[in-house]
Amino acid sequence: MVKKIAAMGAAVMMMASISAMGASAYTDLEKNGAYCTAYKSSSSSVYASTSTKDGSKKTVGVNIVLYYTKSGNTLNTGSGNSYTRGVSTTCSTPSGGTFKSATITHKLNNATVYTGYLV
Repeated sequence: MVKKIAAMGAAVMMMASISAMGASAYTDLEKNGAYCTAYKSSSSSVYASTSTKDGSKKTVGVNIVLYYTKSGNTLNTGSGNSYTRGVSTTCSTPSGGTFKSATITHKLNNATVYTGYLV
């Protein structure tokens, strides 16, 4: 019974930390050999970067899909970049649009190492 309660408590804490992370930026989050960073750089722009944890010449990539509303419709735009050791990209809401959220995908050697969300 004690183990079950402890496991449930850990699961609730993990869910709370994930939902809290979704609403805020994350900086130098270490995931599977990569540092992942993302934050809203303004009310309508998102910045994201990925770099190798060990500084090696492995290929890293980052992709942003930014969701926004314009004239009552939900639309999206995106940006992405890849290179060796480290890379970054910025994506902005088009003129007349209102930022809703963003999905950021960080990659290391073409494999997704982390997907983050900003709202």
